[in-house]
Order: sequence, then structure tokens, then C-alpha cells
Amino acid sequence: MRRAADNLFTDSAAAAISMAFFAFVAIGLSALVSGYNLSLEALV
Repeated sequence: MRRAADNLFTDSAAAAISMAFFAFVAIGLSALVSGYNLSLEALV
């Protein structure tokens, strides 16, 4: 299936989807770490 439609558009789309997925995971982990750090802060 991939051999029949192997062109610049499919490669670009696959790269964009992969990068978006990794960015989503990175932002999610960052939010979890930030939330954990905020939960440890003493409230005034």
C-alpha cells in the first residue's frame, strides 16, 4: 500500500502527524510536572 502512494505529500503528512503527536506528549508531560510542582507549593 505504501509503495503505491509514496510521494512528497504522504511523507510530509506522516512527518507532520508524528511531530504533532510528540509535541502533544511533551506538552502533556510538561503540564503534569507543572501541576505536581504547584501541588507541592505551600499556600499563603
